[in-house]
Amino acid sequence: VRIRDLSNYGNSVVKSQSWNFGDSAGSANTSSDQRPSYTYLYNPDWKGGYVVKLKVQSANGCEAEIVKNNYIKVFALPLARINLNPGVTSVVVPVITFSDSTEYKDPKLKASANLVWDFGDGVRLPGKGSDIGKIDHEYRDTGIFHVKLNVVTEQGCKSEADSFVQILPELIVYIPNVFTPNNLYNERTRVNETFMPITRETGAYLFQVYNRWGEQMFETTDKTKGWDGKYQGSEAEEGVYVYVLKVTNLFGKKYTFTGSVTLLR
Repeated sequence: VRIRDLSNYGNSVVKSQSWNFGDSAGSANTSSDQRPSYTYLYNPDWKGGYVVKLKVQSANGCEAEIVKNNYIKVFALPLARINLNPGVTSVVVPVITFSDSTEYKDPKLKASANLVWDFGDGVRLPGKGSDIGKIDHEYRDTGIFHVKLNVVTEQGCKSEADSFVQILPELIVYIPNVFTPNNLYNERTRVNETFMPITRETGAYLFQVYNRWGEQMFETTDKTKGWDGKYQGSEAEEGVYVYVLKVTNLFGKKYTFTGSVTLLR
């Protein structure tokens, strides 16, 4: 707290000032500065305000004293905290549970505190601590979102906490069922010449192709490479082949896709 002497000394000037901050528990309860500052510590057992006294003396010897009863009141400052679960999820289950874990030196202040949740996606939710201390929020898009919690006690003491959550895209896999490596059906566009899954948001990747006798015709861990319809440098014959695709999503969950593809020439 910063305090200033506003006394009117008339045609004289100040000679001395004596402040008493009314805090018997303080280590420096008095001051002779014109503009002193003093730190009051919160005491839950102290229900009233502090009495501040100022005694001044002018250069011509005149003295005056002023007493301000209940002048300084000290309230507990909250320490905002956010608890969330999970911190990272996907668009398949985009719901995150947020909990107000704010620390209050006076627990009675929790229920009456004013909260404002800002979920970082344009949605803000105001309310009382007793009503929105725990909330489930559903995100409608992917990305990293900056979440904020603003806490204001009924005495006006403020605190803010923030955190981040991430909503990831889900695994996408498309696997064609026919390809024409000799470009028979696509002479003008020259597409569909290789057999390759189209994937998105995958981690580990293993793609294998087998003939009907179980002989491996192709294998790769490169998502950008596909089977060109050849085996050991020679064109494989027309027919149906079996594929196995093993991938993980961005959370590390494993998936295996199996099926058949027709090679046409």
